[in-house]
Amino acid sequence: METDRRIILRLIAMGRISPTEAERLLLAWSSGRENDWVLAGCIVAASMAQLNLRTLLPGFFQACSMSPIQ
Repeated sequence: METDRRIILRLIAMGRISPTEAERLLLAWSSGRENDWVLAGCIVAASMAQLNLRTLLPGFFQACSMSPIQ
């Protein structure tokens, strides 16, 4: 995001875009990023809902308690 802001500030300084257009660009970029985070969260939640913890947890604990190969 820092790079994007710098690019937008340079465009304003060069006179290629107006401050109003820059504000629109920043809002569009941040709302798009926010949508990506919401989608990722929904995918994680749906994946976690599909797990069967009764079979997953014992195997996980067994794998954690195994001693490393020496």
